[in-house]
Amino acid sequence: SNATNSTTLCRLLRLSIMAFVVDQLPALLSSSRGASNANKSAAVTGAVRQPVPATWRDITPGFIERALQAGGVMPVDTAVSSVQATPTEISGLLSTTVRVAVSYVGADVATLPATVIVKLQSEDKASRQVAIDADNYQMERRVYEALARDFVVGMAKSFQIATDPSGNVVFVMEDLSLREGLYAVDQWRLGGCSVNEADCVARALGKLHAQFWSDSRPLPDWLPATCEIEARSPATLAVQCGERFRTSSYFEALADPAREAVEDVLSRAVGVEEALRSGGPVTLLHHDARADNLFWGAAHVPGGVVFLDWQMAGQGIGPLDLAWFLSSSFLEPGAESRIADSTHLLEVYWHSLIEGGVDGARYSIEAARRDFLLGFLWSFLVIIQVVKFGEPNMVLIKFASRVTHAMVEMGAQHIPLARLV
Repeated sequence: SNATNSTTLCRLLRLSIMAFVVDQLPALLSSSRGASNANKSAAVTGAVRQPVPATWRDITPGFIERALQAGGVMPVDTAVSSVQATPTEISGLLSTTVRVAVSYVGADVATLPATVIVKLQSEDKASRQVAIDADNYQMERRVYEALARDFVVGMAKSFQIATDPSGNVVFVMEDLSLREGLYAVDQWRLGGCSVNEADCVARALGKLHAQFWSDSRPLPDWLPATCEIEARSPATLAVQCGERFRTSSYFEALADPAREAVEDVLSRAVGVEEALRSGGPVTLLHHDARADNLFWGAAHVPGGVVFLDWQMAGQGIGPLDLAWFLSSSFLEPGAESRIADSTHLLEVYWHSLIEGGVDGARYSIEAARRDFLLGFLWSFLVIIQVVKFGEPNMVLIKFASRVTHAMVEMGAQHIPLARLV
């Protein structure tokens, strides 16, 4: 036993010496950094003691080791010997996400995660500043630190959230691809999610919204209302982006009836915003619940759905989340089943709300339906900001087309701009 302990201590001592040496490498190797940045993956050996990484290339064994220790999964007689970071297939506009393969030395290493996910600030300077100005990074941190442990819906485990004075926030999280039974859906596959997958999301959103329904519990004052978030405010976005959208490739790609509806809805954006601000029950909103931010197949959570990417979290009208999901991630323009499927899924959502404790007499299915249709108008007015994202590409054109045609095919442009509660 003493020999074993001695061997373990020697291992950890060697790693500490390596840490001291590797800490000096950035200054020594700064002239060659440009070449290393061109590599598709970043590998570092040695337990490095280093500040919060500014980019995924700066992720070190020491940083991952401290994160796993903070998350309670790293035994004291174990160390991280090396890491290799590779960008994931999906990367958001405001963040960079990498999968980090981890190697260990010590006891019981077979029980430790082979990979973790690290989410960092965007490497694009303009996108990063937009996110910092909008408080997106800090918002996601608050959600995980203050709310996530109590969520009824599925969440990825956060091992550690590291910050620095510059506003950088780095998440070290569970790699959901290692969890048995979980799977993701490509948002851009033909037809998007299946009806069954959409049903799961409707159930999950109902339970999440019921948990935070404003009639039953106060919402944290740090959660902004929908219209207080610039990237979710219909009136603000209509002013910023409406004219550019009218003259864009996105507009040209729409069918003629959709173009007519666009003109009408853009002219009524202030009315949509007034309806969203008009009072009535509100709840916690994800504000970006689409397929790329979800996993399916989790055990013991509503619908088996896991929610990711809480940078846009806020408070507002519950069915907005459902309308955004269905318009962005479900069905293609012209789908004959649009109204029947969407009506069914709204009913699934409403029944899930009621099962979660919302009073169906105070929030009727009719009230939910009006809010749902307002959500399709809101979703369109949110998607027009694609004109801010540089040159159009096929993915963004498909995104804008799906959302716009969903609004038109649901007839949302014809509803009165008022809630029923």
